[in-house]
Amino acid sequence: MNRSDGIEPLEPLVALGIDGITGVHPVSDGMDTLIWRVETVHGTYALRLFQPNQRDQYWREIRAMEIVGTLGVPVPRLASTQSARRSKVPGWTGTPGSPARC
Repeated sequence: MNRSDGIEPLEPLVALGIDGITGVHPVSDGMDTLIWRVETVHGTYALRLFQPNQRDQYWREIRAMEIVGTLGVPVPRLASTQSARRSKVPGWTGTPGSPARC
């Protein structure tokens, strides 16, 4: 069973400001987060949701991507980041080459 079964990704996508959604598909679970492939009229994104106890990990990963990105290492560009309303679970969407929207 996929860990994303029963999780509705549309609510966090709307909260993140992602519109024009044409498809949402769960991908193989990350080591400790849930990940979906999100297709929109604007491009393809990855939605990654963290557990409430992973807030520190979330910020460390964001900072690490910023640092290595400045060194020329290809990293996903963040399209949006936000905490989900009910659980305060951080999530982000990103796609290589897209403009950052936070």
